[in-house]
Amino acid sequence: MNTLNWKKYESVTKYIYETLGKDFGVSIVGYGSNFKVTGRSGVKHQIDVLTAQTNGIHTTQTAIECKYRKNKVSKDPIMKLSETIRDSGIEKGIIVSRCGFTDAVAQAQACNIGLSEELKPKI
Repeated sequence: MNTLNWKKYESVTKYIYETLGKDFGVSIVGYGSNFKVTGRSGVKHQIDVLTAQTNGIHTTQTAIECKYRKNKVSKDPIMKLSETIRDSGIEKGIIVSRCGFTDAVAQAQACNIGLSEELKPKI
């Protein structure tokens, strides 16, 4: 029985970045459906997971969007995240998808957004 839902998917994603990133100076700035950042426009943007990575001199923020859907992610969430990071001054974006992506890969590359697809075990 699969008890994972979108909220738990966000929490698991946060945990993975927090745990694996610890040795690389990555920390969690905020996460969850109530976490928002205010852009230069004054608009508040909800971000599923926001990380910060520091090398002791520079800090880089990454906005991570989690897509727990039954279908592949199209270019629309990529365009939305692109505008969110542009308006907020966040350097990078990542979209984590349960089911993969459509032809949105080129759009993501052009917008400095990484794409991560859930790995499924092969039996």
